[in-house]
Amino acid sequence: MKKIVRSFLLIIIIILPFAIATYFTYDAVWSVLNLEKTQATIQSCFTKTSSSGKPINHHVPKAQSENGEVIEGMIGQPKFFLTCDDMVGKTIDVYLDKENKNNNRMGTFWQMWFLPSLFIIISIFWYSLYLKKLLKKLKKS
Repeated sequence: MKKIVRSFLLIIIIILPFAIATYFTYDAVWSVLNLEKTQATIQSCFTKTSSSGKPINHHVPKAQSENGEVIEGMIGQPKFFLTCDDMVGKTIDVYLDKENKNNNRMGTFWQMWFLPSLFIIISIFWYSLYLKKLLKKLKKS
């Protein structure tokens, strides 16, 4: 029984980073390929809150497209990169879904490509460590 649980946990640990990277990459690529690209101007920054009112993300940009559509970012801008306040007034690409406004995306690197990039890097690092450990184990056998 212990061996089965150990094997199950190992499979989850191996698959999880790749699954997360795939999800975020698919979401970004799907947005680029299927949504209408237009321009928007960043109007302000806000704090995203959970349904209970607790803050989730600070310094999240909010933009308004040329046709008046409001698009909210998904994650907060880090202070060390380009602060959200520095972005106010800048024109950016946005991807709009006419049928479902929850699918609207900002086309900036931080809002669209940071999470896929992060999890791809984590996956590469994780799999290289795992492969190194596996090869060491095979050499001992």
